[in-house]
Amino acid sequence: MLRGKKRLISFAGITILALLAWWFTDTLGPAKKLMESGDSDPDYSANNVVITTLDKTGKRKYILKARRLTHFPADDTSALEFPELTQFNKGDAPVLTTANHGHLSSDKNKIVMTGQVKMTNVIKGDTDSDVVTSKKLTIILE
Repeated sequence: MLRGKKRLISFAGITILALLAWWFTDTLGPAKKLMESGDSDPDYSANNVVITTLDKTGKRKYILKARRLTHFPADDTSALEFPELTQFNKGDAPVLTTANHGHLSSDKNKIVMTGQVKMTNVIKGDTDSDVVTSKKLTIILE
């Protein structure tokens, strides 16, 4: 009989501890996560992004593609994975720039590309193209 009471008390104690653990996790968990989340945490990300910007006449100025875009609300910037930027200049051939990583500024007027950066001036009808390679390249968009 004494053995049964010890088991019952042990079971009751374990049950109370489990309920308290659940209550603390449920009550304090979300608040703790909010407090731990820093200003550098992203608020959204998107895969296979394509952003097309037009000029005042409706012609394409540039197309920005990325395998993944991650936005950071603290400074309103975006990180880019494998960005690809095609710039359409008036009267000139398009310029294609690719890289491993990129960073889009908060005003969306500057992209810093890093990693294996390659800028190619695509010349239509010509077999030659101008190619620039670098580890880092800053592009100012108009």
